[in-house]
Amino acid sequence: MSDFKGEVVFITPTTTVSEKFKKRDITLKSDGDYPQYVTFQLTQDKCDLANHVKPGDVVEVKYNLRGRRWEAQDGTIKYFNTIEAWTMSLSSAPIVENKLKKNEDSDDLPF
Repeated sequence: MSDFKGEVVFITPTTTVSEKFKKRDITLKSDGDYPQYVTFQLTQDKCDLANHVKPGDVVEVKYNLRGRRWEAQDGTIKYFNTIEAWTMSLSSAPIVENKLKKNEDSDDLPF
């Protein structure tokens, strides 16, 4: 299980795929000079984890990377990856940019 912290950008409504399966996606934006937009999938009872968050909230997600193989009727094989969220909580600390701001007036030289 891995961790990811980011700002909520988008949340899809819960979709019922079949009698036994429902899913929901939540997209988070990471911090930094080159922010990444990562979509996590919530399934079954985990869909409710996104009920109390909204775009702009900063959350911490614990997730697993899942992969599966699929074979079409014509024999074509494809592989799919899913980032599956297991827990999600509001973060107590906001995302802070890691940019150093240089003060032009300060002089750190000893002379």
